[in-house]
Amino acid sequence: ALTTGTFTVTISDITLQCEYVDIGLNALRMLDESLVNGKAYNKGTTYRTASVTIPSAVAGQQMLLAGVRGSSVKSLFARFYDGSAVSTAATGTVNGKYDSKNPNVNAINFNIAGTRYPQVPINPLLNPSQAFRETQMAIGAWNSTQFQSCIPPARYCILSAGGTASSGTTGAGTQDYNYSVGSDPAKLASFIFGENVEIIARRGVMSGLNATSAPVFLECNISTANTNSHNVYVQAMMDVIYVHDVNSGDVQCRL
Repeated sequence: ALTTGTFTVTISDITLQCEYVDIGLNALRMLDESLVNGKAYNKGTTYRTASVTIPSAVAGQQMLLAGVRGSSVKSLFARFYDGSAVSTAATGTVNGKYDSKNPNVNAINFNIAGTRYPQVPINPLLNPSQAFRETQMAIGAWNSTQFQSCIPPARYCILSAGGTASSGTTGAGTQDYNYSVGSDPAKLASFIFGENVEIIARRGVMSGLNATSAPVFLECNISTANTNSHNVYVQAMMDVIYVHDVNSGDVQCRL
């Protein structure tokens, strides 16, 4: 079609299928008697999010403090919102905070209590596949052949305003040829950097890094000054223990 079409999606006839298991009153009483002080402890996974700002027209090394702490942090993720006041594909953020673009970063890592994760910073500008692989492992997909992503390379390799799209000569040797600039109102820019920080590479109970007293920093080097300021959203995936008092019905969570 020569012009962009419009359509409306209506979701109806929604059903929720559940299975209820009744173990019986006697079995339930036996289970309650095995609890410690009448409390059941259940493990889960939760997220904490913090935001920090990168001013416009700055370049060089940035050390951003992320206010995410927990006793068992499994993975850390960073998204970059190109905060433009003008919503145009060339200069702004068409999809608002839902877009996440590479702010011309050629070195990135997390720093927890003086230790870098990974030890050698990743260069997403030149090696986006390596950055994406780190994100896969942060999600928990250790086997890349079994990982299915909805992020195509063309949407992962989007630069913030101030960057230059790759061409035959532009960016040769410094950035991947997939990188382009600008937003698309029909497609999300999806540059996300993630890093697994588990002590043991498994999704077990309390297998993450203790970061209750250690500040979490995002370190990145901006090769070219960005046109707009950026909101950086840092998310921590961490273990949580739910404490259920079966007598009173109270539920507490411990991070």
